[in-house]
Amino acid sequence: MSIFFAISGKAIQKNLDRLKYVNSYQKYEEENFTVLVKGNNFLSHSKFGENGFVFCGLPVEFQNNQFKQTKFENYNFDDFDISEFRKRFTGHFSLLIWDNLYIKLFNDYLGISQIYHYNSKSTHIFSNSIEEIINYTGINEFDIYNFSTRIYLSNQLDESSIFQNIDRFGAGSNVELNRKNNLLQIKKTNFEFEFEKGKPEHFHQLISNALSLKINSNDIGLSISGGLDSRYLLAHFLKNNESPKLFAYGNSKHPDNVISKKIAQKFDLHYKNYNFNEHFELINEDKILDFARNFQLHNNMSEVLNKSYYDDIAKNNILIFDGSNGEYARNGLYTLAAVVGYQSFKNKNTEEIIEKFLIKKPINIFNKQTQKLIKSATHQKLINRIETLPKIDDIGFRNWLDLFALKVKYPNFMYFEQSYTDNFLIDINPFSMLPILQSALNMPNSIKNYGNDFKKYIKNSNRKLTQIPLVKHNFHHPFFMNQFLGRIWLRLSKLFNLTFEDKQNIEFYELKKEFFMDIISSIKQTDQNLLDIAVIDQIQNEYFSSNYTNIKQIEQLITYSTYKYSL
Repeated sequence: MSIFFAISGKAIQKNLDRLKYVNSYQKYEEENFTVLVKGNNFLSHSKFGENGFVFCGLPVEFQNNQFKQTKFENYNFDDFDISEFRKRFTGHFSLLIWDNLYIKLFNDYLGISQIYHYNSKSTHIFSNSIEEIINYTGINEFDIYNFSTRIYLSNQLDESSIFQNIDRFGAGSNVELNRKNNLLQIKKTNFEFEFEKGKPEHFHQLISNALSLKINSNDIGLSISGGLDSRYLLAHFLKNNESPKLFAYGNSKHPDNVISKKIAQKFDLHYKNYNFNEHFELINEDKILDFARNFQLHNNMSEVLNKSYYDDIAKNNILIFDGSNGEYARNGLYTLAAVVGYQSFKNKNTEEIIEKFLIKKPINIFNKQTQKLIKSATHQKLINRIETLPKIDDIGFRNWLDLFALKVKYPNFMYFEQSYTDNFLIDINPFSMLPILQSALNMPNSIKNYGNDFKKYIKNSNRKLTQIPLVKHNFHHPFFMNQFLGRIWLRLSKLFNLTFEDKQNIEFYELKKEFFMDIISSIKQTDQNLLDIAVIDQIQNEYFSSNYTNIKQIEQLITYSTYKYSL
């Protein structure tokens, strides 16, 4: 991750020494103003002086219907218009600009880069890294109300800060600090998406153009699975006579990796499966704690297995493309939401939405009072989120679901994913580039349904790609089967025990049991006012005796305890 850390006011050297990356920062300093910045030469650009700037993020701009790498030496920030800047810069970014009068900060419309703030008396601290603000200030107390949905659901529902006394400004923020009177102003700007007006040809053209980006002459790589989205990106590469190196991760016997290997073999493409099933010992305790701090409960601790290969890929100087978030171009969210029902969302029936649509985590490790707060806060935040969106009938249920999901996912889950990836790789997600996301949402739903347009493009580009099954969750199915039939296929597969059961998380927790048991025992002491110690003792005993019947409870306990301990 490219990081900036700015202090308006007197910097305290002993606190600066506590920063994680203190020895790798570049530093600019003048009276009552200090800026630190780190990052690789692609994801970080800066100019120091009385009039300076720091850009952290993906330096790709969109002009004349083309994506291209930005040359910052040609860019002038003296006459700056943020609205024009956001139109041009299509990826994730946070931007710091300063002169004698003002300090200004901005981030992207989707919030894939975030800006945090701490204020003490006349001192203001800004950073795109919550971890470094915690390191500098020593603040690490949770705001349980804001932390609630991060604990209870697979995603935080809003953009509030989960730490007391630390602000999080959220997507599309315009922040301005007057250096003369120390007055801070925050404004929010939203991108207005359009629906049902676009054409698929325009969407495919944008994807193809994005995939043609050549960054610093790097080799091209593609994160490959057995799913539809990465297959769709591969179809573009093959159509353009490109031969990307394919990278997969996780258990080699998982259907995703079985199918992705078949794809590589069929097209004679370089293929590497990073499989840590036999190399758990490579993931040391420091890496586990670093992962916990970075993801802040957005991933279970066992997910460190699938993220630990990034530094190895980075050695090869490869530009990686990945296809996550392709669901916005194929109505991927509608099938599940249709089970809940349109009326539940329209009537703001939070009980039904949480129970049937959102992914819940077990919270019985917390005491009754804390559980009550977590649940009530989650219901209230869900209502608040719904009320910030257009009325369902004004834009249509399917479009509304996409808008709901991207407002929740991009500034939360995608922020943590991208921040972690940026520590190691140059990674481009085309579906996170604003013109492409807008084009995806703008396509008529009749075209997007069940991923039919993706499948049509794949078929027309390279029919051989349709001869290999697709993977959904832990099973594979014929390429042309739609989502509805796919769910029936899944039920039948489960009935006849044909789905793959990956137990690498259990193997990981077994290998690291002593480490995690010590952490759990420590957190039982420090967090006893929040936790149900009797329940934790029971879960801990099951873990100790290798009884993984309640694996979700064990995993939640390990994940929460490790994150809290890492702080």
